[in-house]
Amino acid sequence: MDSQRYGLFRPVCSWVLIILLCDASRLVSWPLVRADEPTPSVKSNDEIESLIEHLSDPAFATREAASKRLLEIGAPTLERLRQAQKHPSPEVQERAKRICEEIDKVVFESVAKKFILAADGTQSFGLPAWKAFRSISGDSRSSKLLFVTMLRSQPELAALIDAATAANEEANSALAYEQLASKASSEAERLRSRSNRGELPAVGDTVGLLMACSIFNDTSSIASPSNEVNEVIVASLFRGPQTDYFSQAGYGRCLRALAGKWISKTQSALADDVLSLAMQQGIPEGAIIARRHLSASSDRETRVHALKCLARFGNEADIESVSKLLNDESIVYEFPDLGAIGLPRDGIREEDMPPPGLQRPKLPTDERRMIVRLNDVALAVCMTLGAEDLTKTFPNFEPSDSNPLQLADCAFASDAQEYHKLAITRWKQKHPQFVEKAN
Repeated sequence: MDSQRYGLFRPVCSWVLIILLCDASRLVSWPLVRADEPTPSVKSNDEIESLIEHLSDPAFATREAASKRLLEIGAPTLERLRQAQKHPSPEVQERAKRICEEIDKVVFESVAKKFILAADGTQSFGLPAWKAFRSISGDSRSSKLLFVTMLRSQPELAALIDAATAANEEANSALAYEQLASKASSEAERLRSRSNRGELPAVGDTVGLLMACSIFNDTSSIASPSNEVNEVIVASLFRGPQTDYFSQAGYGRCLRALAGKWISKTQSALADDVLSLAMQQGIPEGAIIARRHLSASSDRETRVHALKCLARFGNEADIESVSKLLNDESIVYEFPDLGAIGLPRDGIREEDMPPPGLQRPKLPTDERRMIVRLNDVALAVCMTLGAEDLTKTFPNFEPSDSNPLQLADCAFASDAQEYHKLAITRWKQKHPQFVEKAN
């Protein structure tokens, strides 16, 4: 169905059936037609039966009139129309299917509108998984719109999330969780296949997978052997249309809340990607992953990412664990001292760019180099978390509100390494309590 035609409320064809399977009692109170249209009167069930039989009438005009009338009656015809999809006549089968789909669209559009406009955010109007969704992202208008987007893309996944949540303390919870895990994995495989063809997951798809992950204690229960669910989420949050949502206040808050529930449950194999994602999209729960990857058991690159993430999202309590890295002299970054020849540290200045077709003059090979060691980064993080002034210690430090620590900020010149050692010694002398615990 054309999403431009229906806008936000692009309906889901099998919507009413899914809701009926979740909780048939809720369906009775639903609006059955558009809010601005009167409910057509139904003479009797016999009229519905007669109209269905007319769907195979030899006269085209009669078949069309019967279809139109069934559409006008709306939801009361659904049960009988679903049965009619097994009718001996192919004409009845096809028309019954199309009419069901159209009625489902009208029902979903009406319910979704009422749900979004309702002042009471606790009202779900029978929409599955709203209670679980609301507990994470709240009941703001943005949250409701994002929730409806999820239902539009992943109605079956939403129904299984609702079932797993309801069965949490019941004997059949294992089956509900197994069905949810299986569906999430199959959806991830489908989305990965589409991504390989250049179709990135829609926002509703990603939100559905995030919600599915939030139900489990860790995503190893839901991930396929290739970690498909987590990888699809990472890829879509990095590059998909979701990136635009992060920049909008309401949607961004909801997405960060959902991503925060997921991030803490991801596997170590994805630590680098998850830490980078947390930094890029401003997800504070990235600090949870960062704290797990400060030890020597993690590779150097992951530890650097963890330190940068803690500089942004950590707190004073993290200084103790970070200070244990102050004795690690490993070099993590090295670059020419471009400032010594009048260039900014990234080497790019507009007036120095050569005309088209000409190469930029080569830099001298014997220039000073700027060196960043792991303990330099650790020192910068400790000082950041302790609200200390880094500009007095690091000659290259350039404050930034969006990203408080860059590797180039922590650099010392190759011919001035005594300042690097002196800075760490002074900090240790100023904070002996951390040195004692580290030793």
